[in-house]
Amino acid sequence: MTLTAGGEIKAIKNEFNNEFPVFSSFSVSQTGNSGQGGDVTLAAKNEITDLYILTLSSSSKSGDVQISSFGDLLIKNTKIITSRQLIINNPLTQQEITLDVSGVGQSGNVSINSKGNLTFNNTRIESDTRSSNPAGNVNITSPGIVTFNNNSKITSNTSSQGKAGSIQIDAKELNLTDASEISASTTADGKAGDITLNTPTLTVSNGAKIFAPLQAKVMAVKSPLMHPIKLILVSVFKTFFLFFS
Repeated sequence: MTLTAGGEIKAIKNEFNNEFPVFSSFSVSQTGNSGQGGDVTLAAKNEITDLYILTLSSSSKSGDVQISSFGDLLIKNTKIITSRQLIINNPLTQQEITLDVSGVGQSGNVSINSKGNLTFNNTRIESDTRSSNPAGNVNITSPGIVTFNNNSKITSNTSSQGKAGSIQIDAKELNLTDASEISASTTADGKAGDITLNTPTLTVSNGAKIFAPLQAKVMAVKSPLMHPIKLILVSVFKTFFLFFS
């Protein structure tokens, strides 16, 4: 599924249940041999607002989500999920069917590329696994400033044998504020994903945090002047919280 707009991409709430529409792409079969879920591609000039994007496959890989912009981009009040349950209506019986990629299929990847500054406002990106298959990777790229505010979150976690996906952000400047969070963690045997922050300037404030288990690799790339970004690690229940200065 591909959607391209010369301006803003915005969803309108359902007047009956006050919920935003869901962009869903999935594959399922009775034999458990379904194909890969379809990819979702969005291209907007400056804003993506009030969307719920969900891709899954019952036994294969969920579709990838790709977002791009023609300039500065604001992603607001949006959820991007490649690993969760989906409830759909059977058109023949009108009964609900529950699909759950997290226990069988593989999470898809999320890629967001902006040609200008990139801001996440009250937005969640989730690519988790509860099976032996790995969680999807999350890659965010901007030549300018990437900002996470208003409780925005990226999570790539595992609660089973599958490896949590990696999170990589490439930006001229990276700001996390207002309880925003980047997380790649494990609560089981699966390996935690890596977090790579490729930026010369990193600011974490107002309750924001970046955390991963102690065995995860967390890299904050040095600035062009070779001044290292200072990392302060605080171990709490085998998880470290990163505060940057």
